[in-house]
Amino acid sequence: MRDLWRGGPGRRRRRGPAVMVRVLALALLAAACSRADLEAIPAPPPPPRDDRLAVSGELCTLPPDRRDFPLRVLFVVDASESMEVTDPPDPATGLTGREAAVAATWGRLLDQSPDQVKVGIIRFSAQAASRTPVDADADGLPESYFSANRDQLATATAALRFTDRTTNYRNALDEAYLELRTELLRAEDESSPRTRYAVIFVSDGLPDETGGEAGRNTADDIVAGVQALADLAALFDVGDFSFHTVYLSNPEGVLLDQPAQALLTRMAEAGGGTYRSVPQGETLDFLHIDLTSLQRLYRLRSLVALNLNQATSAGQIPATPVPALDDGAFKDLDLDGEPSCGDLLIDSDGDGLADLVEQRIGTDPLATDTDGDGVGDRLEWRARTSGLDPLDPTDTGCFVPDRAEPGACEDADADGFCDCPDVDADGRCDYPDTDGDGLTDCEEIFLGSSQVLADSDADGVPDLVELRLGTSPVDDDGPRDLDWDGTPNGVELRTGGDPLCDDAASRSESALDVTLEEAGTAGASLCYRFRVARLTLLPTRANAGADAPGNGLNRVLLFAGEAAFDDPGAFAAWRVACVEARYLLDGDRKDPPSGRMALVDEDFVPLARFDPRLHCRRP
Repeated sequence: MRDLWRGGPGRRRRRGPAVMVRVLALALLAAACSRADLEAIPAPPPPPRDDRLAVSGELCTLPPDRRDFPLRVLFVVDASESMEVTDPPDPATGLTGREAAVAATWGRLLDQSPDQVKVGIIRFSAQAASRTPVDADADGLPESYFSANRDQLATATAALRFTDRTTNYRNALDEAYLELRTELLRAEDESSPRTRYAVIFVSDGLPDETGGEAGRNTADDIVAGVQALADLAALFDVGDFSFHTVYLSNPEGVLLDQPAQALLTRMAEAGGGTYRSVPQGETLDFLHIDLTSLQRLYRLRSLVALNLNQATSAGQIPATPVPALDDGAFKDLDLDGEPSCGDLLIDSDGDGLADLVEQRIGTDPLATDTDGDGVGDRLEWRARTSGLDPLDPTDTGCFVPDRAEPGACEDADADGFCDCPDVDADGRCDYPDTDGDGLTDCEEIFLGSSQVLADSDADGVPDLVELRLGTSPVDDDGPRDLDWDGTPNGVELRTGGDPLCDDAASRSESALDVTLEEAGTAGASLCYRFRVARLTLLPTRANAGADAPGNGLNRVLLFAGEAAFDDPGAFAAWRVACVEARYLLDGDRKDPPSGRMALVDEDFVPLARFDPRLHCRRP
């Protein structure tokens, strides 16, 4: 070891062992303090921002008397030649018993519930045909065979007086199946559990056993035809279905009555209805049949909050660097300086496509449908590999104009074709959204979801939420965990997570705090108290041309889905409430300053009636 010396010029003194140890220790310490590979002290995190919002209030399910409980009654009436003897016209009125009974029934039902009741009338003999087709668009194809038009029903009822030679039960049942299936296919899925269907089958005897149709009119085949109707109703999950039979007794003797009564009894049993025999001379009526509307109690099945101006989507993060929050791109929850899984992307126009993506692809971050073709920027960008382009107004085919006829429509550009409708005069086409779920009917076609149902897969999450967060609106994938982060998709959808990336590390910063508790009853309604806290407001971009979208505005939707107590898994009836709050990065300001907003039951409106210009509440 080298000796270390300490002293004046010209003098050298050997140092003692203790001194050497102290000097060596100081040297080592100095060397340690001068290491070049020490890590720098990290910069302090940015100060917390006052950008949180909590929405609370009370909500009651709609009572039965404020719900639409549809009733559909289908009369299937025998018009064979034997009816001239069994049910002749009344000398005083000129009406047959079947005419009088059918007219009295639909008249009473329409008087009681004009907005809920529709009636169909089938007249059958050898052939069967509807007397009440409804062809609203005049294309020759009826959209329905049930009508509430009294004039049409009166004409259809009068046609029951005329008779033909033979009777074919199976033709009548096949026609009934067609008409019920048509009605069920066009009905809103969420209304089916509230709808009562009743078929009333009237005859005076057995079907004829002659001709080529004899093999289809055996008793077993006829009962199977009734069972097919019941199975159809069960397939569509209707609230109630019943098939009733009424026998007009044959005046020729009891022996002829017994086989017909036995068959009609079996038919009623197969259809879950009633059987009644009316001897000749007695007044025919249908008062014994329950034709009241259904009354069902409902519970709140689901409450889902969505900030339209927040795009939680790791799939939208580009590979190239993007500016941080202060430049209007995202909120950096994990403080790593770049957007990553779980970070909140700013979506100024609320179309589901983040501003940072729109800036790169050239779409308008202040317009939900840049090219105005009926499919929003988010969906066109997602389907870009399938041929859609958010900058091409000709690629969706959502609007097919009719040729302009004089006085029939407006043709401002004089191109010979009708201009698209623009009721709100915003310079853009208005595309229908039948179910009011925030997706146009055309977008639903591309997605494969229902145009008349806000929650196509009945999983308790609206289609709009599933589209924005990347799960399937047509497949109940809520119990799955697509990103393998330990949290089911359904939980992430309801709490503001990203079900397509492992955001467990940042979930404590972004997850919503949702509480829901029963608050008693109000008449036939069940009431709840709710609170949705930790909603993050984002500084949407400046918009000099209008107050909204942008300018710090955030639109938050609260979807409330209700289902029957006795069928909680059925399609829900949805209402929605809307609040709008602002957050400005300059000065860290928000409105409301308290970060709290309250809603009442009246703020929740049916989706089909929702208009953000009328129903969104501001502080």
